[in-house]
Amino acid sequence: LLDKRLWTGATKATQTFSSPMIPPVLVGTPEQIADALGDYYDIGISGFLLRGFDLLGDIPVMGRELNPLLRKLGE
Repeated sequence: LLDKRLWTGATKATQTFSSPMIPPVLVGTPEQIADALGDYYDIGISGFLLRGFDLLGDIPVMGRELNPLLRKLGE
């Protein structure tokens, strides 16, 4: 099933390679991703594993842009 931000294209693209399969991903701006995670939280999902395609390069972006938005949703 797909929702407003969930994309399975990365999963399908990696199924033909020998590398581990990439799980479905959320795509969008930090605001859109925070909104989608909020929807998942509202239906009872409380744990998320967040990472980007650029493992080290995306960490500062998530900390600077996504985490503050998630904190606001949790208030």
